[in-house]
Amino acid sequence: MIDNMPKVKVGIVAVSRDCFPESLSVNRRKALVEAYTKKYGAEDIYECPICIVESEIHMVQALEDIKKAGCNALLWISKGQDFCITTWA
Repeated sequence: MIDNMPKVKVGIVAVSRDCFPESLSVNRRKALVEAYTKKYGAEDIYECPICIVESEIHMVQALEDIKKAGCNALLWISKGQDFCITTWA
């Protein structure tokens, strides 16, 4: 067993852009969190309630929210197959 693996808690954020309906982004976020939680448990994942709708203000709010929840990684999901993951210490 590897003992030097970092403990990661990922915050999942929905992003609605380019006329992609916010409700679809939110439903995809919920489905992802539900599937992960069923398989691995809820300890290492956080569903951010803020949906970013082409706004820098929403992005700042979401980042503050996931940091407050103790996350050290961020996964944002958008339309189609778009996603991005970022980690920090």
